[in-house]
Amino acid sequence: MMRPIPRRRLLAPGPNLSVRMMLMLDWATSLGRVSKRSDESAAVLLQMAAAARAEGLLLISGRSLLSLASAHTARGKLTEAIPCGTQALEAFREVGDRPYQGAVLHILGVSHALLGQRRKALVQLEEALELDADQEMSYHVGNSLMAVGLIESSLAHDAATLDYFRRALAAFQDVDFDLGRVTVEVNVARHHCQWGRLSEAGEALDRADTLAQAIGSKFAQGRVGVSRAELRVAVGELAPAAADLSALMADAKAVGDLQAHQFASIELA
Repeated sequence: MMRPIPRRRLLAPGPNLSVRMMLMLDWATSLGRVSKRSDESAAVLLQMAAAARAEGLLLISGRSLLSLASAHTARGKLTEAIPCGTQALEAFREVGDRPYQGAVLHILGVSHALLGQRRKALVQLEEALELDADQEMSYHVGNSLMAVGLIESSLAHDAATLDYFRRALAAFQDVDFDLGRVTVEVNVARHHCQWGRLSEAGEALDRADTLAQAIGSKFAQGRVGVSRAELRVAVGELAPAAADLSALMADAKAVGDLQAHQFASIELA
């Protein structure tokens, strides 16, 4: 059996260093998706970011930090995500890479929003929208529009919320990203529910369910199911909602959607 090449040799200065770093970046990012090895992935990405910057490879340094910021945000480690994202943004600005600037600004905006720093989040997300629109990157535009819509919803700005969600739906439709459209429709339903518009909430969930069924995504179907149960609770149908949530918990566990399982268990409680 071949022995793995030591990390210090892969990162050592010499021929094809950028190629070696890119391969290692892909490996470390993939490793980070395995929950039990997330700490190892983080250590590698930090080491790579420092080594790449020392060699003047700012794009690779920034991408390493972007991957780490994204992983931290996904795991709720927001205070760790923000410094990584900030350093990544500095690197991308130094090399003038606008698409990556938009990507990292989106992550920073989401992280600040989740920490309750809404105004700072809005500034970063609006800047991300400008950058992504210039590059005609509809997928990223859709994500940022949806994030701004969620912030506007939390601020009780009804018309602005619905406008951002409408624009997010259009952006995702431009690139045929139906899973994104499902997520937006679920958020539209929740917003309508908060304002007591239960009929409109039900219509949004019907649209989301149609999309989820069409793409055959258990993940999407689970999210729609949780939101439909929330709607049932809102109209006082507690027993059917409890039955739906119990079934959803079993389905979410079966497909490994731990977040949907957690949502369902919280609602059931």
